[in-house]
Amino acid sequence: MNKSIMAKEFYISVDIETAGTVPEKYSMLSIGAVIVGQSDKEFYRELKPINFNFEKEALDVCRNCFSEDTQAHLSEMGDKKPSDILYALQDIGHEPGEVMEDFYAWVKEVSPKNSRPLFLGYNASFDWQFINQYFSKYVGENPFRYDPVDIKSYYMGKNKMLWTDISKKAIRREYGLEDNELPHNALFDAKEQAEIFEELLKD
Repeated sequence: MNKSIMAKEFYISVDIETAGTVPEKYSMLSIGAVIVGQSDKEFYRELKPINFNFEKEALDVCRNCFSEDTQAHLSEMGDKKPSDILYALQDIGHEPGEVMEDFYAWVKEVSPKNSRPLFLGYNASFDWQFINQYFSKYVGENPFRYDPVDIKSYYMGKNKMLWTDISKKAIRREYGLEDNELPHNALFDAKEQAEIFEELLKD
């Protein structure tokens, strides 16, 4: 890792899973976050939905990637419809306000003194828009502010490639990184993003 960059900037890799693509209309269902360069420092929560709106594709992607407790509860319910995951999280997920307060406190606690935490993601604008909306609604302030760092854009510029030619899987292969153990689990994806960015900073 480029220590000069890491000495000056503090990155937190963040990933989320949602019930759809539009904040307010759809719910954020889970948040995973790790410190780049210190992946043992992590945050993970699953949230109660704010409503029961959903896009089928969004739930199909993430329905099997929640915690063991949530998956067990989902199985007990029968797991027959995509929306069942929303009802499972309504039963055992955490209140959104509590999650965002906990996440805000965690970000502040792990961030070095006099250092602003930088939000890092893959296609970061998607994850950031939900995080920003939830922070605004439940906390009143986003500790990451307004300028997320996007891994895909960073890689595109670094390698002078076309946007459509880039995939996370291909980047992992390039750097010899192992496959993600649980794709679309927010914490595992956040760790994967951190690993990729650490490799990018080594060059």
